[in-house]
Amino acid sequence: MAPAGTSTDIINRLHREIVAALSVQEIRDRALAAGAEPFTNSPQEFAALIREETRKWAQVIRTAEIKLQ
Repeated sequence: MAPAGTSTDIINRLHREIVAALSVQEIRDRALAAGAEPFTNSPQEFAALIREETRKWAQVIRTAEIKLQ
């Protein structure tokens, strides 16, 4: 995740660095131990995943008529 409007160059650099870090077994193991599910899909694939999850859970909220309290 990055703030809206972050340049593509910065997004791509972050992606490269994160992929490199997650290739180090110790870092990957620590992420897993902390409950993270590290994956290294592209920024575009991640954006698509977020859009789909948002759509799916918004529908669940509407269907279940969940309201803020």
